Amino acid sequence: MNPLSIAIIHPAFERLKNSGGWLHLLAVIIITANALTPYPQQNSSGIYFWCQIIVAADIFILVLAGKIFTEELRSLNLIFRLLEAIVFTMAGLILLQGNELTTGILQWLLATGYFYLYYCEKKLSSNEILSFFNLGIFVPNLPNGKMIYWIHIDRVDTEEDCISIITSNGKTLRYPLQKHLQAREVGEIHEFCRHYIS
Repeated sequence: MNPLSIAIIHPAFERLKNSGGWLHLLAVIIITANALTPYPQQNSSGIYFWCQIIVAADIFILVLAGKIFTEELRSLNLIFRLLEAIVFTMAGLILLQGNELTTGILQWLLATGYFYLYYCEKKLSSNEILSFFNLGIFVPNLPNGKMIYWIHIDRVDTEEDCISIITSNGKTLRYPLQKHLQAREVGEIHEFCRHYIS
């Protein structure tokens, strides 16, 4: 049988998409607070201060641009997320060089979080696809998708606007669809089920 891919709306992916504005706003607040701390102003050039202020202003503009802008230009959203992670990394490095151990480590923890968000959002740049294979059904997830083998699937229910996978341990995975299933797709799903589910 040929593989079949169905575009779905994954709840975890949707939560990450919807949290983008708040995460950018949090980054603006923390970056601005970093720029205004007394240590960099006393012991380094104004480059540290102005770089962070400019980055915070750029990210704030992205927040004001709104959800439509960031969804249509998702690659731009990725660039800003990477920029946020780099700013926190550099701020942590400067603080650690000045023997500010606690705040430097805090900055690196924030950087790690933003690098992880960058990784997750990069995965979002590919479509949310539920794929049917001879081995089983591949389900996208964060941070990594997983293959549910046919031996662990009791049944697959198809409705006009969603697909439900009922596993052998009684768990139901329900995924809304990005568009309604065509009759051909429903037929292929039923064929997979007839062939592989005993």
